[in-house]
Amino acid sequence: MTKRIEGARGTTVLGPLRMPFRVEGLTLRYDRPFRPLVDMLEPDGDGFRGRATVGGRTFGTFELRPEGGAAARPPLPPG
Repeated sequence: MTKRIEGARGTTVLGPLRMPFRVEGLTLRYDRPFRPLVDMLEPDGDGFRGRATVGGRTFGTFELRPEGGAAARPPLPPG
């Protein structure tokens, strides 16, 4: 699985499946038809730890690390 994020938009790529999402702070909200999916992120070193949820229930966890190292990490939202 790969996540590509540019600004306020991104895509999760899982094999042939492409799932677009919006970045809202530390939350990734998927577009239709994947709208029930929400990824919750927490800063972790030079990347993030993530929880994949459906309807608020966690069904998986993941690590999100920048391909280019720490310099490629997106800035954290204020607050």
